[in-house]
Amino acid sequence: MNPFLAMAGLFLVACSCSEPSAAAALRSDSPTRDVIEVDDFACFDHTGKFQRLSRNSDAKLVVLYVFANECPIVRQQAGGLVELSAEFAPRGVRFLCLDSSPQDRRASVAKEAGELGLTLPILMDETQCVAEMLGLTRTAEALVIESASWKLLWRGPLDDRQNYGGQRDAATRSWLREALEAALAGQPAPPDVPLTKGCALTFLEPRAKHEVTYVRDVAPILARRCVPCHREGGIGPWKMDGYEKLRGWSEMTREVVLARIMPPWHADPAHGDFLEDIGLAPAEARALVHWVERGAPRGEGEDPLAGKVEPFPEWPLGQPDLIVDLGLQEIPATGRIPNRDISWELKDHLSDRWVRALDLRPSNAEVLHHAFAFVPGQQELDTMVDQLAELPKAWKEKATQWLAENPDAKELPPEYSEALKRRAFQGRTYFAKYFPGQLVEEYPPGTGKLLPAKTKLLIELHYTTTGAPATDRPRLGIYFHDSQPEREIKVASTWNRKVGLQPHQRLEVSAERAFDHGLTVYALSPHMHYRGRSMRFTAFLPDGKSEILLDVTNYVFDWQANYTLRNPKRLPAGTRIVCDALYDNSAQNEHNPDPNAIVHFGSRTDDEMFVGYIVYSKE
Repeated sequence: MNPFLAMAGLFLVACSCSEPSAAAALRSDSPTRDVIEVDDFACFDHTGKFQRLSRNSDAKLVVLYVFANECPIVRQQAGGLVELSAEFAPRGVRFLCLDSSPQDRRASVAKEAGELGLTLPILMDETQCVAEMLGLTRTAEALVIESASWKLLWRGPLDDRQNYGGQRDAATRSWLREALEAALAGQPAPPDVPLTKGCALTFLEPRAKHEVTYVRDVAPILARRCVPCHREGGIGPWKMDGYEKLRGWSEMTREVVLARIMPPWHADPAHGDFLEDIGLAPAEARALVHWVERGAPRGEGEDPLAGKVEPFPEWPLGQPDLIVDLGLQEIPATGRIPNRDISWELKDHLSDRWVRALDLRPSNAEVLHHAFAFVPGQQELDTMVDQLAELPKAWKEKATQWLAENPDAKELPPEYSEALKRRAFQGRTYFAKYFPGQLVEEYPPGTGKLLPAKTKLLIELHYTTTGAPATDRPRLGIYFHDSQPEREIKVASTWNRKVGLQPHQRLEVSAERAFDHGLTVYALSPHMHYRGRSMRFTAFLPDGKSEILLDVTNYVFDWQANYTLRNPKRLPAGTRIVCDALYDNSAQNEHNPDPNAIVHFGSRTDDEMFVGYIVYSKE
């Protein structure tokens, strides 16, 4: 898979709709329900897990059951649904529920599912666009989808036991069971399927009545969420510079919005509020999808995007106090590019200075995937616990004994410190970084980062190809304080080298960082490679309470976002920040370059890493 296409959002994960030639074979109670091929879509489920339909390609059949809280028929059928799921799972059938009811929330759905013993994932269709795409009008309907082609094979009721206002002691027909048996045998489903009896769905903004125009509704959404990347000098492969361009890309826009590929914001909105948030609110996503489905009307008035987007300024904060020019980098047209390491000694930087902002940026955002600047050596190994973790076992034992004999020591003796400089894991912290679409790193008032005198920086550049030869001239702009700030910005991390993966393996990995002092957390950022699927940051407080600070449930290596807390979080001494990550080396991971590969810990793109960065200051 070409990483650039994934990054640009130009790959097709979804199946496009075809002519409804087999519509007559599908029973429905609405003339719009003529779906034959199911477009890919994604939702959070009731537990907060990110779910995408196409990631179920390892199942032969996918059953979608339309769920809603407090619907009597759904409540009566929950037990039978779980039983059917257990019965057919060994035969390659996967059951999912879909909740498109606007009044339902994750917490209430989780509560009701627990009461009913319903253990299936319940996908929360907050936009209601999935329900409209599938032509849903009532709960308790089951849809059978073939994963090989994502064709809708059958839709109808679970069985004939429930009716409005009453039910039989036992079912005389099990419609869903019959449909699954037929599909698994390669036979057509029973044709005499009655209409599904369930609770009617209410649509907040039905597509047929939702009058959306480009000028009034769509352009303002794009300006907020998309134009910062899709502009001159941005990382987006095409510029959102007017109606004609947007109309030409309208079907692609619908596809990537339904599948939650674009905009590239991958955190669960239930946890945290972040400055970089470009995720679509449900109403915004619904407006974009409806605009496309209603023919992409322009509307009256001046085009809000035509000629209105200013190019990026060279330096958004003004001319830096110090510029590190990393030279011209030539990028080939295709292929994977090894990391490029550039060593740069700040010979004229003769005294310690405090940094108020850093701006590591490319001249060509389309090719620089991400970059880090490190200060080699101790790399902010601030505590002796960290230092001991870096030492070989025999040295660790000696160092521990030395500390026991020297209880007032503030640091390890030189013979150990020199060894640490040679062995320190470079990526456990950083001095500066660049991620696609990120903001300038401007530190909060009263804080700053120390840049020691005569520092020798190591800059690591990760490039990707675009199909044509290209060049880039990255630079690091450094802005200094006039005097030492009150608090020093630190970058710590949770990290784990035990991320080896066998072919097709899924693996859960955890790591933690304990703080023996109070701290204020300003930003968080997960770093994994292509097999990384999710990472959650949880603060465990000394009083036994816990709080999820960030949950990146759909990690994408091509979009390594920084998550800056809109309101910095103060945490007491004794807090542990635990990171839980999931890795997926299977073919169901659409970003995986080779599911058959054995993967080891390492800095190459084909390797894997586990680092959870924490930007903080001591209290």
